[in-house]
Amino acid sequence: VTFDITGTDSSTGAILNSISVVGEPNPFTGFYVPTLVEYSFTNEDVSNQYIYDGPTIVSDITDGPEIFTPALLSTFSDRDLTNYLSTDNQITASDYVDIFYDSPISTASNRYLFISERNGNNEYRIQALDINGDVIGPVRIAYIPNYIDTGITTNVGGQNVYANIYPLTSFLSAGNDIYGFRIIYRTSGVGDAGDGKIFILYDPSFLTPPPTIEPTTSSVQPTCPSNEGSITIDATDNGGGTIEYSINGSLGPWQTSNVFNNLPSSTYTPAVRYQSMPTCIG
Repeated sequence: VTFDITGTDSSTGAILNSISVVGEPNPFTGFYVPTLVEYSFTNEDVSNQYIYDGPTIVSDITDGPEIFTPALLSTFSDRDLTNYLSTDNQITASDYVDIFYDSPISTASNRYLFISERNGNNEYRIQALDINGDVIGPVRIAYIPNYIDTGITTNVGGQNVYANIYPLTSFLSAGNDIYGFRIIYRTSGVGDAGDGKIFILYDPSFLTPPPTIEPTTSSVQPTCPSNEGSITIDATDNGGGTIEYSINGSLGPWQTSNVFNNLPSSTYTPAVRYQSMPTCIG
């Protein structure tokens, strides 16, 4: 495996552009971005769970879920290898971080999970999640003998970022759907644990994922006297072209404008699809 990275260390940032795998025809330049993150930590403390972004600690668990949760989601969506979750002290083998995607990812041997770990000195566990958020399939280990040095230096003692690479078919057999991953930053016991994150990479020539609904999607609540509001859906084209939008899930109706006005008070389900591939829905 070789890496294409822009930047060298925490002062410049280090954006992972792609990985190349011997035997695969093209670099893996596509990234699945998670849309939801959940976590459970037994010993919540400022020195136990915190997020580095380059040289700076931007958030820790004691900031509360209103701050820490979006910061953690942003970290797992950021291709900068010097932006990562650190789990340094008193992490237990039952603590976890779950990340979810807004549409299922079908397993195939040419889709890979990239697992980072600062210094490559800690092992941790990763397992696939089903539609209900339950773990399925075998546990895979970010395994010390298999770590690959990316050459990227962090600001913590000059330690480098290391990586493990797994094909998605090592989590579930080909053709099965993965809705997310559970990351358990210890293999056993209590104490120092892994410092890193994961990415799914794919070759766009073999796969076009659905459009991604962005966290900036917003609503304007109904106001009197009309008692009507609006919803604006922000979405990213992942290679399929013109996007259509719905606020009624996959049932539609669909429109090319991302703004829905004159909406009465109700519950709505934003959805996006490609005009040219109407079954490719996020």
